[in-house]
Amino acid sequence: MTAIHAISTSTANLFSFPLLWITLYNSGCMLYSAYYMIMPFILESSEQTLAITIYSGFCFMFIFFSISIIAEKVESFKNEMKNTGDLVHKIMSRSTMNDKLQKELQQFARELLAYDVSFTSCNVFYLDGTLPFSIIGTIVTYLIILGQLG
Repeated sequence: MTAIHAISTSTANLFSFPLLWITLYNSGCMLYSAYYMIMPFILESSEQTLAITIYSGFCFMFIFFSISIIAEKVESFKNEMKNTGDLVHKIMSRSTMNDKLQKELQQFARELLAYDVSFTSCNVFYLDGTLPFSIIGTIVTYLIILGQLG
């Protein structure tokens, strides 16, 4: 299992930096789209057309959907890791096996419990179910600031 953990850690580290930039870029695009989607309703003197507002809304929803898919897949991976531990314990309790296999399964089950699997973008933020809501909270904060300045 240590080899499996090392491989999964190196794979997560390999994709960590690109995911950081992808998430930051998508967050910026969501902020930009949300600004052009919300501001015509806040500012009376906005010369923005309805088409730009609708296009901004579709862009916002598309990007939010893509970030939500990433977060959902990470959550489903974590759930599968938990289910794997349960399956190993069921196999160990319901079947008879030789000592070597029993020891290997016990070691595997211990390491599943010991290692906390989490995906991050360069340890800046976690890629889990809270990511889309964190991004929305950040966007709302920036929109309030931009609304006060504009």
